[in-house]
Amino acid sequence: MFENWRRSRAMRAELRELDQSQKPAELAKPDDSTPGRLLWCLPVPGKPDAFMRVDAGQADHDRFVVPVNAVAFNRLWLSGGLTSPGRPDGCPLRKDMPSDYKYRHAVAGFAAGRESPVPLASVALERGPTPSVRFNDGVTRTLWLLANNVAAFPVVIAGEDNAKVLAKLAGTDGSIMRASEAFRLPEKAPQSAQEPLGTKRGGAGQEQARQAPEKAPQAHRRPPRDRGMGMD
Repeated sequence: MFENWRRSRAMRAELRELDQSQKPAELAKPDDSTPGRLLWCLPVPGKPDAFMRVDAGQADHDRFVVPVNAVAFNRLWLSGGLTSPGRPDGCPLRKDMPSDYKYRHAVAGFAAGRESPVPLASVALERGPTPSVRFNDGVTRTLWLLANNVAAFPVVIAGEDNAKVLAKLAGTDGSIMRASEAFRLPEKAPQSAQEPLGTKRGGAGQEQARQAPEKAPQAHRRPPRDRGMGMD
């Protein structure tokens, strides 16, 4: 009983500290130069930049990317309760984050840098008198981001309404992005000035140009292969 009281008191104290330390944070737009991948570069105080990604194969129509303020997200997560047997994905106190039993996997995963970026965490929103978040995947990598004082990072959440609420509660600027729309190929411009294929006006030169094999576009290259990592 005393242990529960002590943990509850520590949680309330940390919630107050997070309230007092909240300040605006920005997240740069993702790099989309690699076909089929969005890549975020996250500044880490005193350490090399961290890199996170979302791939086209993971971007269905109902998944949204929300850039979150790390301190606000930490508070939202902690408001749902501490890690416990009843809630294994609850939020530990910041001092306890590096003690997570899989934390070393996150250290190794982020150390790979741009060559093997870490996937975005997938979260769900809990409504109610005290809103909070739960994790579908990505607890350990989020602990690493928070423990290393990263100011802002992106997460994935299902449902447009959930994304909007999360952006309001913990977002950097209130924005959301439908993941599937980020990977849409640009539409081709109309080519009304060109003659239809198969007409007699084209001449031999045009016909040969049509029959010449086209070079494969860069957009069909596969994203760099990931080495993978054993962490949530």
